[in-house]
Amino acid sequence: MSFTLPKPNLLKPKIPGVVAIGLLAAQFVLFGIGSNSEPKCDLTIERPHLSTYLKEYKNIEALKINVVSKCNVPQKRTDLVARLETISNNSQKVAYTFKATSAFPNNKSPDRAKFENLFVECFSVKPTLYLAKATGQVYLRDGKVIQVNGSSDKFIAVPCQIKAK
Repeated sequence: MSFTLPKPNLLKPKIPGVVAIGLLAAQFVLFGIGSNSEPKCDLTIERPHLSTYLKEYKNIEALKINVVSKCNVPQKRTDLVARLETISNNSQKVAYTFKATSAFPNNKSPDRAKFENLFVECFSVKPTLYLAKATGQVYLRDGKVIQVNGSSDKFIAVPCQIKAK
């Protein structure tokens, strides 16, 4: 006597096609999959610090800041002007303004540009309070331009006074 088992019909959909397409469409609408979000960019500004590299390898005493421009989309470049502010006689003043400069993203990180060569010579003295700020524009690959600005948030004491020009 032979025994046969019924074959399960695995390829037959249990949900009608129209319902499945409707569920996919609802997912795209609710979760924004495939939609273009607005491009966003921001600046991350490190606190001012003494550059150990410049001191060790070039014998230059310098106050330095690093800035990173990061977007949620690829960028062509970022242009910015950075400045150092200090507190003197109970008021906040601009101590130094860097020349306008540009940075370009690399192939590994097309959404970010790094500014690592922002420094000014100084001489060692008692600690002076500094804050870094920057403003600029990010030029995106799609042709849009985004305005950006940022700050290192808090004043920090650095044993360095900027040399007079």
